[in-house]
Amino acid sequence: MHEIEEDQFGSVSNDDAETGEEPGPQPAAPAGATAPAGPDDDGDPLDEIPAPSLVTDKSDAEEQPTAATAEAEELQEAPAADTVEREALRALESHLGLLREDFSRRATEYENTVRALQSTVEELRAQQLTGLMKPVFQQFADLKAEIDAAASRARERSEEHHADEYEFFSGSIDAILDHFDLESVRATVGDLFDRRAHAAVLRKSTDDPELDQTIARVARQGFRVIGESRVLIPARVIIWRYEPLQDATTSQDATTSASQADDSSR
Repeated sequence: MHEIEEDQFGSVSNDDAETGEEPGPQPAAPAGATAPAGPDDDGDPLDEIPAPSLVTDKSDAEEQPTAATAEAEELQEAPAADTVEREALRALESHLGLLREDFSRRATEYENTVRALQSTVEELRAQQLTGLMKPVFQQFADLKAEIDAAASRARERSEEHHADEYEFFSGSIDAILDHFDLESVRATVGDLFDRRAHAAVLRKSTDDPELDQTIARVARQGFRVIGESRVLIPARVIIWRYEPLQDATTSQDATTSASQADDSSR
Protein backbone atom coordinates (compact mmCIF):
# COMPACT_ATOMS: atom_id res chain seq x y z
CA MET A 1 0.00 0.00 0.00
CA HIS A 2 1.16 3.48 -0.85
CA GLU A 3 0.83 5.84 2.05
CA ILE A 4 0.42 9.47 1.59
CA GLU A 5 3.57 11.07 2.81
CA GLU A 6 3.89 14.74 3.47
CA ASP A 7 7.03 16.45 4.27
CA GLN A 8 7.29 19.21 6.82
CA PHE A 9 6.61 21.85 4.24
CA GLY A 10 3.26 20.36 3.15
CA SER A 11 4.33 18.89 -0.24
CA VAL A 12 2.60 15.77 -1.46
CA SER A 13 4.63 12.64 -2.43
CA ASN A 14 4.44 10.92 -5.78
CA ASP A 15 2.47 8.05 -4.33
CA ASP A 16 -0.36 10.35 -3.46
CA ALA A 17 -0.39 11.76 -6.91
CA GLU A 18 -0.70 8.26 -8.37
CA THR A 19 -3.57 7.18 -6.15
CA GLY A 20 -5.52 10.37 -6.84
CA GLU A 21 -6.42 10.92 -3.26
CA GLU A 22 -6.55 14.41 -1.87
CA PRO A 23 -3.94 15.19 0.60
CA GLY A 24 -4.98 15.76 4.17
CA PRO A 25 -4.58 18.92 6.15
CA GLN A 26 -1.07 20.22 6.07
CA PRO A 27 0.71 21.05 9.30
CA ALA A 28 1.64 24.69 9.80
CA ALA A 29 5.17 25.68 9.11
CA PRO A 30 7.29 26.63 12.06
CA ALA A 31 7.53 30.36 12.89
CA GLY A 32 10.27 32.08 10.97
CA ALA A 33 10.67 29.26 8.47
CA THR A 34 10.83 30.11 4.78
CA ALA A 35 8.86 28.09 2.33
CA PRO A 36 11.05 26.10 -0.10
CA ALA A 37 11.10 27.04 -3.68
CA GLY A 38 8.45 25.43 -5.79
CA PRO A 39 8.91 23.64 -9.06
CA ASP A 40 8.33 26.90 -10.95
CA ASP A 41 10.96 28.81 -8.99
CA ASP A 42 14.47 29.06 -10.27
CA GLY A 43 15.73 28.09 -6.84
CA ASP A 44 17.80 31.29 -6.16
CA PRO A 45 18.06 31.67 -2.40
CA LEU A 46 18.47 35.53 -2.68
CA ASP A 47 14.93 35.74 -4.02
CA GLU A 48 13.64 34.31 -0.80
CA ILE A 49 14.96 37.35 1.27
CA PRO A 50 12.39 40.18 1.18
CA ALA A 51 13.78 43.64 0.18
CA PRO A 52 13.84 46.16 3.08
CA SER A 53 11.17 48.84 2.81
CA LEU A 54 12.33 52.45 3.33
CA VAL A 55 8.83 53.67 3.98
CA THR A 56 6.67 51.32 5.96
CA ASP A 57 3.66 53.60 6.33
CA LYS A 58 2.11 56.24 4.09
CA SER A 59 1.26 58.48 7.05
CA ASP A 60 4.94 58.45 8.13
CA ALA A 61 5.97 59.50 4.63
CA GLU A 62 3.60 62.48 4.81
CA GLU A 63 4.64 63.52 8.35
CA GLN A 64 8.36 63.67 7.58
CA PRO A 65 8.22 66.61 5.08
CA THR A 66 5.53 68.30 7.22
CA ALA A 67 7.77 68.29 10.33
CA ALA A 68 10.71 69.58 8.33
CA THR A 69 8.60 72.39 6.89
CA ALA A 70 7.29 73.37 10.32
CA GLU A 71 10.82 73.47 11.73
CA ALA A 72 11.97 75.66 8.83
CA GLU A 73 9.02 78.00 9.35
CA GLU A 74 9.84 78.27 13.07
CA LEU A 75 13.44 79.15 12.23
CA GLN A 76 12.22 81.86 9.85
CA GLU A 77 9.67 83.22 12.32
CA ALA A 78 12.16 83.45 15.23
CA PRO A 79 14.21 86.38 13.77
CA ALA A 80 10.99 88.12 12.75
CA ALA A 81 9.64 87.85 16.31
CA ASP A 82 12.92 89.27 17.72
CA THR A 83 12.70 92.19 15.31
CA VAL A 84 9.12 92.94 16.35
CA GLU A 85 10.10 92.86 20.03
CA ARG A 86 13.05 95.20 19.44
CA GLU A 87 10.85 97.65 17.54
CA ALA A 88 8.24 97.54 20.31
CA LEU A 89 10.99 98.20 22.89
CA ARG A 90 12.30 101.16 20.88
CA ALA A 91 8.77 102.59 20.59
CA LEU A 92 8.29 102.21 24.35
CA GLU A 93 11.61 103.92 25.10
CA SER A 94 10.71 106.76 22.72
CA HIS A 95 7.33 107.18 24.41
CA LEU A 96 8.96 107.23 27.85
CA GLY A 97 11.39 109.89 26.62
CA LEU A 98 8.51 112.06 25.44
CA LEU A 99 6.78 111.61 28.80
CA ARG A 100 9.96 112.67 30.64
CA GLU A 101 10.31 115.77 28.48
CA ASP A 102 6.66 116.68 28.99
CA PHE A 103 6.98 116.18 32.76
CA SER A 104 10.13 118.31 32.89
CA ARG A 105 8.46 121.07 30.88
CA ARG A 106 5.37 121.03 33.07
CA ALA A 107 7.50 121.08 36.24
CA THR A 108 9.44 124.08 34.95
CA GLU A 109 6.23 125.90 34.05
CA TYR A 110 4.83 125.13 37.48
CA GLU A 111 7.94 126.50 39.21
CA ASN A 112 7.86 129.64 37.09
CA THR A 113 4.17 130.12 37.86
CA VAL A 114 4.80 129.73 41.59
CA ARG A 115 7.66 132.25 41.47
CA ALA A 116 5.53 134.71 39.50
CA LEU A 117 2.69 134.35 42.00
CA GLN A 118 5.03 134.86 44.92
CA SER A 119 6.51 137.93 43.28
CA THR A 120 3.03 139.29 42.56
CA VAL A 121 1.92 138.71 46.15
CA GLU A 122 5.00 140.45 47.51
CA GLU A 123 4.51 143.35 45.12
CA LEU A 124 0.85 143.70 46.10
CA ARG A 125 1.78 143.64 49.77
CA ALA A 126 4.42 146.28 49.21
CA GLN A 127 1.98 148.44 47.24
CA GLN A 128 -0.66 148.02 49.91
CA LEU A 129 1.79 149.00 52.63
CA THR A 130 3.06 151.92 50.58
CA GLY A 131 -0.47 153.07 49.86
CA LEU A 132 -1.38 152.93 53.53
CA MET A 133 1.79 154.76 54.50
CA LYS A 134 1.66 157.34 51.73
CA PRO A 135 0.24 160.15 53.94
CA VAL A 136 3.06 159.51 56.42
CA PHE A 137 5.64 159.57 53.64
CA GLN A 138 4.25 162.88 52.40
CA GLN A 139 4.64 164.35 55.88
CA PHE A 140 8.24 163.16 55.97
CA ALA A 141 8.86 164.65 52.52
CA ASP A 142 7.41 168.02 53.59
CA LEU A 143 9.49 167.98 56.79
CA LYS A 144 12.62 167.21 54.81
CA ALA A 145 11.90 170.09 52.43
CA GLU A 146 11.56 172.52 55.35
CA ILE A 147 14.79 171.26 56.95
CA ASP A 148 16.68 171.59 53.64
CA ALA A 149 15.38 175.15 53.22
CA ALA A 150 16.45 176.02 56.78
CA ALA A 151 19.92 174.62 56.10
CA SER A 152 20.23 176.76 52.95
CA ARG A 153 19.23 179.92 54.84
CA ALA A 154 21.70 179.07 57.63
CA ARG A 155 24.54 178.80 55.13
CA GLU A 156 23.54 182.09 53.56
CA ARG A 157 23.93 183.65 56.99
CA SER A 158 27.21 181.79 57.48
CA GLU A 159 25.77 179.76 60.31
CA GLU A 160 27.63 176.60 59.43
CA HIS A 161 26.98 174.88 62.73
CA HIS A 162 23.20 175.22 62.38
CA ALA A 163 23.39 174.24 58.73
CA ASP A 164 25.21 171.01 59.62
CA GLU A 165 22.56 170.17 62.21
CA TYR A 166 19.77 170.71 59.70
CA GLU A 167 21.51 168.54 57.16
CA PHE A 168 21.94 165.81 59.77
CA PHE A 169 18.18 165.72 60.42
CA SER A 170 17.52 165.78 56.69
CA GLY A 171 19.76 162.71 56.27
CA SER A 172 17.89 160.92 59.06
CA ILE A 173 14.64 161.42 57.16
CA ASP A 174 16.27 159.99 54.04
CA ALA A 175 17.29 156.90 56.05
CA ILE A 176 13.70 156.44 57.29
CA LEU A 177 12.29 156.64 53.77
CA ASP A 178 15.00 154.30 52.49
CA HIS A 179 13.91 151.75 55.11
CA PHE A 180 10.55 151.65 53.29
CA ASP A 181 12.29 151.21 49.89
CA LEU A 182 11.76 154.81 48.81
CA GLU A 183 14.33 156.88 46.95
CA SER A 184 14.49 160.46 45.79
CA VAL A 185 13.55 161.38 42.23
CA ARG A 186 16.48 163.82 42.39
CA ALA A 187 14.72 166.81 40.89
CA THR A 188 17.37 169.48 40.18
CA VAL A 189 17.27 173.09 39.06
CA GLY A 190 17.72 173.25 35.29
CA ASP A 191 16.22 169.82 34.62
CA LEU A 192 13.46 169.54 32.07
CA PHE A 193 10.01 169.35 33.58
CA ASP A 194 8.62 165.79 33.67
CA ARG A 195 4.95 165.37 34.46
CA ARG A 196 5.51 161.79 35.62
CA ALA A 197 7.93 162.84 38.37
CA HIS A 198 7.25 166.54 38.94
CA ALA A 199 4.30 168.64 40.04
CA ALA A 200 4.48 172.28 38.96
CA VAL A 201 3.22 174.52 41.77
CA LEU A 202 4.18 177.77 40.00
CA ARG A 203 5.33 179.03 36.61
CA LYS A 204 7.72 181.95 36.22
CA SER A 205 7.95 183.95 33.01
CA THR A 206 11.24 184.32 31.13
CA ASP A 207 12.31 185.86 27.85
CA ASP A 208 14.95 183.14 27.37
CA PRO A 209 13.48 180.38 25.18
CA GLU A 210 16.12 177.90 26.35
CA LEU A 211 14.73 178.03 29.90
CA ASP A 212 11.20 177.23 28.83
CA GLN A 213 9.74 174.24 30.73
CA THR A 214 12.80 173.82 32.95
CA ILE A 215 12.90 173.74 36.75
CA ALA A 216 13.57 177.12 38.32
CA ARG A 217 13.36 175.91 41.93
CA VAL A 218 12.64 172.70 43.85
CA ALA A 219 10.10 173.37 46.60
CA ARG A 220 9.98 169.73 47.80
CA GLN A 221 11.85 166.67 46.66
CA GLY A 222 9.86 163.73 45.30
CA PHE A 223 10.16 160.01 46.05
CA ARG A 224 9.55 156.74 44.21
CA VAL A 225 9.64 153.08 45.14
CA ILE A 226 13.10 151.62 44.56
CA GLY A 227 13.25 149.65 41.33
CA GLU A 228 9.99 151.07 39.97
CA SER A 229 9.34 153.88 37.53
CA ARG A 230 6.12 154.83 39.27
CA VAL A 231 6.54 157.93 41.44
CA LEU A 232 4.85 157.75 44.81
CA ILE A 233 5.36 161.37 45.85
CA PRO A 234 6.01 163.79 42.97
CA ALA A 235 8.48 166.59 43.45
CA ARG A 236 6.98 170.05 43.85
CA VAL A 237 8.80 172.43 41.51
CA ILE A 238 8.61 175.93 40.07
CA ILE A 239 9.25 176.02 36.32
CA TRP A 240 10.14 178.63 33.75
CA ARG A 241 7.69 179.61 31.04
CA TYR A 242 8.93 181.47 27.96
CA GLU A 243 7.12 184.70 27.07
CA PRO A 244 8.13 187.36 24.52
CA LEU A 245 9.17 190.87 25.72
CA GLN A 246 5.89 192.51 24.59
CA ASP A 247 4.19 190.69 27.44
CA ALA A 248 6.33 192.50 30.02
CA THR A 249 3.37 193.52 32.13
CA THR A 250 2.04 190.01 32.37
CA SER A 251 5.51 188.71 33.07
CA GLN A 252 5.97 191.22 35.88
CA ASP A 253 2.71 190.10 37.47
CA ALA A 254 3.78 186.47 37.17
CA THR A 255 7.13 187.27 38.77
CA THR A 256 5.40 189.06 41.64
CA SER A 257 3.15 186.05 42.21
CA ALA A 258 6.17 183.77 42.17
CA SER A 259 7.94 185.89 44.77
CA GLN A 260 4.90 185.79 47.00
CA ALA A 261 4.71 182.01 46.62
CA ASP A 262 8.39 181.69 47.55
CA ASP A 263 7.89 183.81 50.65
CA SER A 264 4.87 181.75 51.72
CA SER A 265 6.77 178.48 51.24
CA ARG A 266 9.53 179.78 53.50
